[in-house]
Parts: sequence; C-alpha cells; structure tokens
Amino acid sequence: MAVECVAGGHVVPEERFDYFWRQQGEWVEEPNRRRGGESGVQRIVSANGRLLYSKRQTGHIYRSWLHPFGRPTVLRERDAIKGLRLLDVCVPEMVFCAARATLSTAGRRCW
Repeated sequence: MAVECVAGGHVVPEERFDYFWRQQGEWVEEPNRRRGGESGVQRIVSANGRLLYSKRQTGHIYRSWLHPFGRPTVLRERDAIKGLRLLDVCVPEMVFCAARATLSTAGRRCW
C-alpha cells in the first residue's frame, strides 16, 4: 500500500504523528466514549486543500491469542483495510496511520 506523502509531506517522519493529531475539523462521527476509550471521525482539510477524514481513537485496544496484552484497535482496522485493498475491494485511501503508547498515572502502558 502506498502512503501519500503530499498531506503532511513537509513534516519530518518523526513528527508526523503529532502533525496529524493536531489537525482539527468538523466532527462527522461524534466521539463515543465506552470501556475506557474514545473514538470519533473528523473532516479536515490538508495544507494542500485536500479533504481528508481523520479517525481518532484513544484507549481502544483489543486482545487476541496473538496480542494477549492488547493492541490498538486502529492497527487492526489498518490491517483490515490493507487486506481488503489486496482483494481489490474499494476502500478509502489511507494517508497516515499510527499508534502511540503513553504511560498511565499508575505507570502502565496505555494506547
């Protein structure tokens, strides 16, 4: 899967997460809060004027046999989109996807 570097392309790779996380726009799917997490979708306009949709998730993880301690749901969704694209299913073009862990107040890693 090719990642378009036009949107945010002027940002060094180490700072791309922060660049996209700071972008703000109109909520097209209001944030929902459940099970300790939050998820929503915003419509944003990139620096070059391109319309983008930004899915924002915090605290959403899933557990499986491969990931018994949890893995960010957004990475599972990214993998599903990539798999569907390989099957020639029409899916949205992904411009950027990443997850970042933080430490909780108890010192545990949180997604």
